[in-house]
Amino acid sequence: MSRVERHAAEEAAKKGNKNKNKVKDVSRPVERIDFAVDESSENEYAKRVQAAQTGRTDKAQTGGAHARKGADPEFWKEDNGSTTKKKKRKGRVTPFGKFLNFIGTVIMLAAIVISLALALPSLTGLKSFVVVSGSMEPEIPVGSMVYSKEVNPKTLQPGDVIVFYTTNAIMNGATDGAANDVIPVTHRVVENNTETGEIITKGDANENNDLSPVMYNNVVGIVVKHVPKFGYIASPIATTTGKIAMVMIILAGYLLTEVGSRLRKKI
Repeated sequence: MSRVERHAAEEAAKKGNKNKNKVKDVSRPVERIDFAVDESSENEYAKRVQAAQTGRTDKAQTGGAHARKGADPEFWKEDNGSTTKKKKRKGRVTPFGKFLNFIGTVIMLAAIVISLALALPSLTGLKSFVVVSGSMEPEIPVGSMVYSKEVNPKTLQPGDVIVFYTTNAIMNGATDGAANDVIPVTHRVVENNTETGEIITKGDANENNDLSPVMYNNVVGIVVKHVPKFGYIASPIATTTGKIAMVMIILAGYLLTEVGSRLRKKI
């Protein structure tokens, strides 16, 4: 190689090295990062993946069930780990159970009707009395319950049936220890003397008028209704013992209906 050629080659080599030095090396060594995963975290991750996959499967299955069963809130209730007991299907009531249910219902209704019959008149302003003698037969027999309301004695007319208070001595001529006992009497008006304020009365079954006239202030009221034989039932119930017994009868009827409804045949 000649001297000129060698010089040209050296100059070209210098220029190449200079351009090479201008290029910056921006590459960096890649660092390796190691993730330390313990066994418990790996198991937890696996469980979550499995739960997510199971949830998607259940959702796809329950979607069809929801379409079949409709929007039933009970179907979509969240299960908190507690098992829900299915309601047992009730069987049919046995004949004996139906009999007990019927008897209990009849007893309760009868007791309630009797109690109302005794309580309602007093709430409407009526007073009730039991007829213990036959002086007003045959229209008002013994054992009848009569209901009276307050009345102005001056307005009473012959033929009206009234209730008034008197004593055994005046009505029956009693002279014993019960002579001064005040008793209610139900008799018919024969005459009303508004000037003296006295009423002459008489029992339908009696031949004569009552011995003494009835003073206006002793008149209880005029009879508006009477129920034959009801006094036999009402008289004992009106006592404290009778009221307690009536409550016990109502409870017994209720218990019979409960026992009867529980006697069922298994299906």
